[in-house]
Amino acid sequence: MRIVYLHYHLKPGGVTTVLRQQASALARDHELLILSGSPPPDDLAAPAIQLADLDYDHVRQTAVGPADLADAITSAIHATWPTGCDLIHVHNPTLVKNRALLPALERLQRAGQRLLLQIHDFAEDGRPEVYTRSPYPADCHYAVINSRDRSLLRAAGLRPEGCHLLPNMVTPLPPAGAVPPARGQVLYPVRAIRRKNIGEALLLAQLLRPGLTLGITLPPTSPADQKSYGMWRRLAEAQGLGVAFEVGVGRRFSELVHAAPFLITTSITEGFGFSFLEPWTARRAVWGRRLAAICGDFEAHGIDLGHLYSHLRIPVEWFDRADFAARWLGAYNRAHRQFGLSLSEAAAQRVLEGLLLDDKVDFGLLHETHQVAVLRELAALPDGMEALTRRHPDLKGLGSLADADRRIRNNRQKVLDHYGPDGYRRQLTALYQAARRPVRQHIDKAALCRAFLRPEQFSLLKWSAYDA
Repeated sequence: MRIVYLHYHLKPGGVTTVLRQQASALARDHELLILSGSPPPDDLAAPAIQLADLDYDHVRQTAVGPADLADAITSAIHATWPTGCDLIHVHNPTLVKNRALLPALERLQRAGQRLLLQIHDFAEDGRPEVYTRSPYPADCHYAVINSRDRSLLRAAGLRPEGCHLLPNMVTPLPPAGAVPPARGQVLYPVRAIRRKNIGEALLLAQLLRPGLTLGITLPPTSPADQKSYGMWRRLAEAQGLGVAFEVGVGRRFSELVHAAPFLITTSITEGFGFSFLEPWTARRAVWGRRLAAICGDFEAHGIDLGHLYSHLRIPVEWFDRADFAARWLGAYNRAHRQFGLSLSEAAAQRVLEGLLLDDKVDFGLLHETHQVAVLRELAALPDGMEALTRRHPDLKGLGSLADADRRIRNNRQKVLDHYGPDGYRRQLTALYQAARRPVRQHIDKAALCRAFLRPEQFSLLKWSAYDA
């Protein structure tokens, strides 16, 4: 097959890593071409052409129209293969970071081009600034990286034969170097953006057994996350929480993992969930928050994550209930307006009352203001952490597993069996064969938006600004 990969850029990041893996997996058996808005690096497994008009709107110096962009893509393809390609695999086109791309793809489609649109991140999932109310391309194939996203798209109108699951490939971490691991710093391998729920990581740091500290690897890069990050750093220092920040700057990730007794994750949302899989390949366990929508896929393949917790229910008397209610209602109403959905004040109030029915709220739904109040309340109570673990017995013995060796061996092997390079190559080839078949389908965008606005998952870390 002749396959074209198309993405806004080839700068370091998750989507670029996936694109690289896909090209490497198929370069031996298929003809490939990569089209990107940024200059291609030298180490790609396939030929690449820069089309500056593909880059983000805010990066380009000049505006571009859909017709010109479609012509540029077509010209690049025919310059490589005069008779054209079999399929264009487009990464994250529904995030409107280039307003010409979606209409350009529809032009290519009308000209007879087969398209596979892979969604890694949904604009509907808390990103209204890159959402368009225009329809998404119809009658082409879609791929997603987890079963939840596949279920949501099928519920929004896509057909089983046109909506495909393509989990990411997991590359095993290299073995430890010659220096013996220190094993004293538990690792949270994350860029500390708000959605990674840093306040909960600071809470877990207080449950570590004596002699252990917590290291958070990387700082955020976006201005929207800097203020929150700075606040957490100051709080951790002021309360002596035993947390080090930016421990991954200038160090190899694999070395950090091998030097850790175990790893944690407290993220409230993930696309694929590498943090639940990669550590096992280095024979390190993962602890923390279980994301049901993500972890269900892993557990279906025999990966044992039963030691993780799904919720961290906090009594409302530990923070300002009225402020939380006002912030949550405001954000919930605002999100509906941003996506063009109707919601009455009475309906929103009923939803909030259901959320607060037993006077407890999941810590991951709280704004940083409330999370700070909880941490201070726990510090002020004579038996603060004991009170928390009484409510959540699954937090006791954080990092200790009675069957640690067995579980690590099992999980490591399951990760390699189901997410390794050989299986990925087979899945990708089968997907491309399926994506060349005609399909009639379209996405009901209102239904998709509502699916991402489920109140039990509506976190102020994602849906409201940090304004403290």
